[in-house]
Amino acid sequence: MFFIKLVFIIFIGKCFENVIFAAYNPMLTYTIRFQKLYFQPNFTGNYTINKYREKEFVNGYIALDSPVPLEKLVVVFQRCNPEGVNCEYFQSWTLNDLCPKLKDKNQIWSSWYRAFDPQPNCPVTKFNPMLTYTIRFKKFYVTHNFTMDYYSFDQYRDAQYINGQFTINTKELINKVDVVFYRCDSEGINCEYFQSWTVTGLCNKLKEKNQIWTRWYDSFDPPMRCPLDKGTYTMKNGTVDINAILLWYPEATDYQWRVVQNMYADDIFVGGVVVEFSFFGYRKKINSTVKL
Repeated sequence: MFFIKLVFIIFIGKCFENVIFAAYNPMLTYTIRFQKLYFQPNFTGNYTINKYREKEFVNGYIALDSPVPLEKLVVVFQRCNPEGVNCEYFQSWTLNDLCPKLKDKNQIWSSWYRAFDPQPNCPVTKFNPMLTYTIRFKKFYVTHNFTMDYYSFDQYRDAQYINGQFTINTKELINKVDVVFYRCDSEGINCEYFQSWTVTGLCNKLKEKNQIWTRWYDSFDPPMRCPLDKGTYTMKNGTVDINAILLWYPEATDYQWRVVQNMYADDIFVGGVVVEFSFFGYRKKINSTVKL
């Protein structure tokens, strides 16, 4: 019900617009006048109501702080007198199929939801559209038959990258990777097992685009292509795709992470690469949707 209150004033404005048209006057053009926008539990934010010529628009931000994804929306319409004081129940909608409804075009709600950045695609999960996230690397090291020659964490504007070089010292050809994810507290001390991936089709996986690992493996010279052979590999501006991470696990920004990549030649353990990182969120400038 708290989400209902969030969108109530916008919807009541649209509903009122349609009610007015029931008593149609071709000499009049109608527009919305926003009165209030407020937030209920698990939502915070602020806003301004801006006017451009005869039209009004809402600009601001909304932060959702709840571990439970939103999958259903109940919209309650109340119609009031011109002063907005005496209100009565009018009707309500229950949207159980929220995911496709958010994608519908030319609906009452289409302009409202298209105004958000990022787009509230379903299921709607915890997010703060005022923050832009970037990686902050903590540690980078190798194990067993891998040797770290050198590395550095280099920052360009708000983003960090890994530059360095390591050597694979083995005659075995790597064709499998086990990736183990540990999530930790903000200090990176208390860590717990989160999940693991076993990538057996390594040759094809390394060629895939728009994956969490794509930018990481594309940063190596010579390119990391399967089967991985012994030799020296240089990393230039290594990072991962944050958007892909948040699609995989929207609450990833709440933790510091240790990711262990254990590499195998069939069932023979060759060595591993470990990276520890956290997310840094910074406020981005809000540009008004209205050009004055």
